[in-house]
Amino acid sequence: MRKHLLALALASVSTLALAAPFQNGSFETGTLNNTGSFDTLATGSTAITGWTVIGDGIDYMGAAWTAAAGSRSIDTLSCGVSGGVSQTFDTVAGGTYVVSLALAGNPDGGVKTLVASAAGATANFTFNTAGRSGSNMGWTTVSFAFIATGSSTTLSLLGGVQGGGNSCAGAAIDSVSVTQISGPAAVPLGGGLGGAALIAAATWLGLRRRQRQG
Repeated sequence: MRKHLLALALASVSTLALAAPFQNGSFETGTLNNTGSFDTLATGSTAITGWTVIGDGIDYMGAAWTAAAGSRSIDTLSCGVSGGVSQTFDTVAGGTYVVSLALAGNPDGGVKTLVASAAGATANFTFNTAGRSGSNMGWTTVSFAFIATGSSTTLSLLGGVQGGGNSCAGAAIDSVSVTQISGPAAVPLGGGLGGAALIAAATWLGLRRRQRQG
């Protein structure tokens, strides 16, 4: 009986994990023509798989600086006041989600800003680029939570410079992930079956405890 319940839990959670795809969080998949440096992408571009460019455009980074993961990342401001990317993905209404990402800044100087928003929740972050360089970006992990209000949610990440004004050097982002932590059918979005197996195992252990107590 316990083996049957565990199999059902694994099958159910695995299916749910695959049904809610958050894509390409490290921006490794996309059209990068100038692989030795970066490409400038205008608003509306979908050259980066799963993402849409918003605001005043971005720079899709290649070898111009060291990424937090893999070889690609994003300078959220090409030239303008505010630029970034957005992605729409499946969610479960009422579920609580955590967005985590690696944050740095174009090392040309200054304090960079990042505004992250999803489902009415907004978080503001800053990154001081003093002492940083292309080979020493100082990537740091930041996160925020939101509660989904529908079957899909749009995450927007908009970067700029502290104090506003026109600039061609914004916040740098990489390694974006979205994880459901509570609510209906809580599963890691875009994760492999390893995360699903952990959840299923926890379900199985809970069933064993209840059986023993009974």
